[in-house]
Amino acid sequence: MDIFPVVTLFLGYGASYITELLRDRHATKREREARAASQQERSFERHVTFQAKTMLEMQEAALNLVQLGTELIIQWNSRCSTGDNWLGARPRDDLFNRNLLARARSEMIAARVDDATVRRIIEELQKHADGLLGSKSSEEAAKELTFMFAYSGKLNERIGEVLRQLNTDEITFGGGDYLAATKTAEGKVSSPLQDPESNSQEQSCDLSTAPTSGAPA
Repeated sequence: MDIFPVVTLFLGYGASYITELLRDRHATKREREARAASQQERSFERHVTFQAKTMLEMQEAALNLVQLGTELIIQWNSRCSTGDNWLGARPRDDLFNRNLLARARSEMIAARVDDATVRRIIEELQKHADGLLGSKSSEEAAKELTFMFAYSGKLNERIGEVLRQLNTDEITFGGGDYLAATKTAEGKVSSPLQDPESNSQEQSCDLSTAPTSGAPA
């Protein structure tokens, strides 16, 4: 009996089965890779959306902090006009509490920010907000508010840059040295990063020292 046709038939079936099995395995692998890539892309898109929303919230929180600081110093100077010294003319507690809540909210939002430069700028802004609340003279308070305006401007610049990067998928969190000091012609450092000298002594109100509404050059 000639079994060669039977063996050939079985070999054909076996080869076909192995080929089909390998094809299925490759297809399954490609499907897994495609699902993983799709999931990664969706995760990236959610992250970008979250960071963009956080940046806008950070911008709003910083603006609120500066606005409340401005309201605080205006009321403080107004109460000083009655003849009280600076600490004795402290504004009402609810205004102080609103400033503290705005400070806390900015810190909460900053914790969700990926960009290191944004976090660093908001830390400086918060530091000067704290300095304003603890100021011992009108001059010291005005300097702290001036720094707050300066850092608010730098924050807006950096957030605008990050949002543009998010929009083009060219994300480089942490880039951009917005905190670099600039040298003046006299060789002294002139920068919003340079802290004003603290006046540790309580002073009487000096209404001639008013906060500026813009960032220093």
